[in-house]
Amino acid sequence: MLSLSMRFLTRVPTPIFRGYNVYLDGVRINDQIVEDNEFVDRNPQIEGEHIYNVTAIFDKGESCLSNDYNFNLSGVNTLAADGMAVKAGRNCIIVTNAGGKEVTISAVNGMVMFRQAVGDYARISLDPGIYMLRAGDRIVKIVVR
Repeated sequence: MLSLSMRFLTRVPTPIFRGYNVYLDGVRINDQIVEDNEFVDRNPQIEGEHIYNVTAIFDKGESCLSNDYNFNLSGVNTLAADGMAVKAGRNCIIVTNAGGKEVTISAVNGMVMFRQAVGDYARISLDPGIYMLRAGDRIVKIVVR
């Protein structure tokens, strides 16, 4: 009869999770450890291509960077198609000639900020930031300043 026995010489302690750090283009952008599963970049880079990463913070240190999240804004702040026009204004997005199409505006974290059928004119008040607007079969990134 064959038997097998094992003996562990050291016990590896389980690390204690503390939260996250968020990096933009290799620079940490959070002041304190992020304890939630959500982070809002209050000062987003408006133009060009940027890379976000996240690390996990444990009692014994910080993990490696996460996979890259590439974010590219071309500065496109208007959409004109099928007679409909979308334009970023100061603290708002203006939609004209939507012809009753449903317009959905989402923040970059996916939170829906507005969803409603729009006719000839709608002025949607929003905080400055980067949004995704869907109207019919069109989608556009739009920057509200």
